[in-house]
Amino acid sequence: MTACRRGCRWQYGVLLGAAWLLLTACAGPDAAVPAEAPQPVAQSLTAVMDDLGETLLVILPTLHADQVDRAVLQQQMLRLGQLLDQAQPHLVGANGAGLVNDTYGLTYAQLRANLAHATELVATQNLNFVQSSLAETFELCASCHTQDKQSRRILGISRLSQLDEFLAAEYSFLTRDYESARVSYTNVLQDRRSRPRDRQQALDRMLMLAVEVNSDLAVATAQLAPLQYLGNAEEQAQVRSWLAVFDQIEQAAAADSPLQARSAAALGRFLQQRWPSIEQGLGRQARVAYWRVIRGELNRQLLAHPGGDDLPGLFYWLAVSDRSLAYPYYDSLTRRYLESCIEAYPGSAYGQRCLDEYEALVLASYGGSGGVFVPDDVQQRLDTLRREVAAPKAGR
Repeated sequence: MTACRRGCRWQYGVLLGAAWLLLTACAGPDAAVPAEAPQPVAQSLTAVMDDLGETLLVILPTLHADQVDRAVLQQQMLRLGQLLDQAQPHLVGANGAGLVNDTYGLTYAQLRANLAHATELVATQNLNFVQSSLAETFELCASCHTQDKQSRRILGISRLSQLDEFLAAEYSFLTRDYESARVSYTNVLQDRRSRPRDRQQALDRMLMLAVEVNSDLAVATAQLAPLQYLGNAEEQAQVRSWLAVFDQIEQAAAADSPLQARSAAALGRFLQQRWPSIEQGLGRQARVAYWRVIRGELNRQLLAHPGGDDLPGLFYWLAVSDRSLAYPYYDSLTRRYLESCIEAYPGSAYGQRCLDEYEALVLASYGGSGGVFVPDDVQQRLDTLRREVAAPKAGR
């Protein structure tokens, strides 16, 4: 795994949320753990969740730290890996398949592999490098959060007093206490002294909670409308763009609204036939809000139809939504979506489209001003996937 292609240090906490949500709602296959990690001791899932809450309180403050005790941080990361290992029997079936749906399984596998790598980096790399590497891993929980609708609280507010308002918001979000998260993110936006990156993260989280966790645009509008009067002019304009999109979607004819798609196939037709012309008329922030609405619908369809012929299309459009919201790096959940689409459904209508998207991901990940330098193992993987897609065509 390459360690640092995105320097978004404020994304740091999201891995912890992925771990939390996987422990409480997700399922998936196991992955490698650091060799130095002690063997986990079996315990109940509730006990694992409690331990994870305590681990979060130790790790999360390093998000804003200029200096950290590396030995302590590495031990806590190892502990997080142990907790995932201890949760595995509660999450994975005897055949190794996920117990919820395929994306939860893919998320777990990617999380476990990335966590092992990030833990190894703590001892050898400078802090910014480590935090940036972790940032690539931590956004994994976003895809899980959008599929989980239940708000939970694990610790009392008094336990969060050691965290600043932004970190308290992140802790609440990552542990799925969504109501507390909204309050704290709003407080971040009300405080003009908040760091710019924290303010943008707060806005992004509020949009995700309003649109992807909820499924009602009227509720989303009510939650976000007060934010259009907070912050600077740019932030206010951003929120107003989102609200305008919500109104546009609600006023649209059935054929022009992703919310009117009653099946995965109908949603796919909307995205192929109607969405390109709609997207052309949108500004950047309006596109972000629209894609969040679309992604929420994709995840709802995935939960409603966790297997079968709908999966390749859902995997493909989830990957496209990832690219449209923020182009991912190669070692990401997007890659796993596309690989699953190609390997399980090479002859489907989406097989070639998933391969095209995969090739674009490789180019974006390994291309630069000096050219494209694809590692040998990545090129071999790409060649294998090309052969898999070509084989059904040759047999026709």
